Parts: sequence; C-alpha cells; structure tokens
Amino acid sequence: MIIVELENREYKMPQGWNEVNLVMFEDIAKQSSMLNEYKSQTQFAIEMFAILTNAPVVDLTKMTRGGFETLSKYTEWVNDPILPSNKKTWMIEGV
Repeated sequence: MIIVELENREYKMPQGWNEVNLVMFEDIAKQSSMLNEYKSQTQFAIEMFAILTNAPVVDLTKMTRGGFETLSKYTEWVNDPILPSNKKTWMIEGV
C-alpha cells in the first residue's frame, strides 16, 4: 500500500491489483464502465482516485497539478490486465 496525504490526512492506496479487495474491485469496474458518461476525464480520474484512496472527492479536487500527476503515476497499474489466480477454492473468514 502507498500512503497518500491529502488535506493533512493520510490515506492508504493499493499499489497493484494484488492489494485490491472485492468491494474495491467492483467499485473500480463500475466506475470504469461509466467513462463515456463523463464530460471530463479529469473528473473521472478524481472519482477513481476517491475509490482507490477512500478520500473524499472534495479533498481530491483541491489537489495541485503536481499532486494529480503523482496520483496518476501511482495508479497506472489500474490499466494493467488482471492476472487470474487459477484458484479453485477460496477461504473467506475461515469458511
């Protein structure tokens, strides 16, 4: 995980698909499916950053251009293909 500081608060952001849980994955997939509905790619990116960091969109809109570019660089892995684990069974809470 990467620690991101926004508005004097720290947020954890995954460094790759291996650190994304199922809830976040579903949110990323939902957000990605709505790309064509956005008039601004910047707004789309900010809302994707909100999913990845769990930071409020309001705080993310206060970022500098440098901060935006840094977060963009940290999240380039989102465009990478998801590699299957080939697992046949999963253990969830001991079950």
